[in-house]
Amino acid sequence: RFSIVSPWMKNGRVTEYIQENPHVEVIQLLAGVANGLLFLHSLQIVHRDLKPDNILISDEGSALLADFGLARLSEADPWLSSLHSNGGDAGGTTRWMAPELCPDDDMEPATKSTTETDIWALGC
Repeated sequence: RFSIVSPWMKNGRVTEYIQENPHVEVIQLLAGVANGLLFLHSLQIVHRDLKPDNILISDEGSALLADFGLARLSEADPWLSSLHSNGGDAGGTTRWMAPELCPDDDMEPATKSTTETDIWALGC
């Protein structure tokens, strides 16, 4: 069984951090998240569950992406993507989900998660 261990982020999630630190430069935090997402996408990784609860703040005040439980390899490389055990379902949290990922009448997502759907979630 595979596990990821990361350092404890005593500053917690981004939403609470901003509420407790109203002086913080939100645009700087957002830029950090965007850069992290850009890096993931350069590795053909789609996060699939980008939301405030999955953005943690480091001791230095930097925004860090967390919770890669739904992440998968992009369709850019179908062979690598086929090795992932979670299949091709949309995944994610509905509030931050791109409209094309919302289930249709058959309860199936209209499309698969992509780097573009991660970017949609970043803007929510």
